Amino acid sequence: MVVFPFAMPVLRKKRRNTRSPLTAEVRVRFVEGYLGLGMLRQAAAEIRAIRAKDRHLPAVLAARAELHLEAKEWEQLIAIGRELARRHPGTPQGWIHWAYALRELGRVEQALQVLEGLRPSLPALFDQTSPAGPLSLDAA
Repeated sequence: MVVFPFAMPVLRKKRRNTRSPLTAEVRVRFVEGYLGLGMLRQAAAEIRAIRAKDRHLPAVLAARAELHLEAKEWEQLIAIGRELARRHPGTPQGWIHWAYALRELGRVEQALQVLEGLRPSLPALFDQTSPAGPLSLDAA
């Protein structure tokens, strides 16, 4: 008896999910989109879906800060802003979020102290010859 290969039943392999997980960069863009549409729950879900090893990237921390800012979650914004400022001191975003949240809680003196922390990292911001003019931390 002759067996023809084409007459044999075709055994299909189960396909593995070959899609790669979404990168942190893509998820941050989703978060930004959801926040722009006022979809805070969906933005939070995207942040939770970011892999643990990527959660301390500056863009991810900034997206988390934006979420807490939109939700008016000041204590969480303080924590994220502080972490962003500690991990990336040359980036003003963390310092500004941190100080803003403190101000929203009525802790203006603490907010001014936080902004003083920017001075060593970004002296040009406080420079008298800056085209935008100096940043003044004097309480008005």
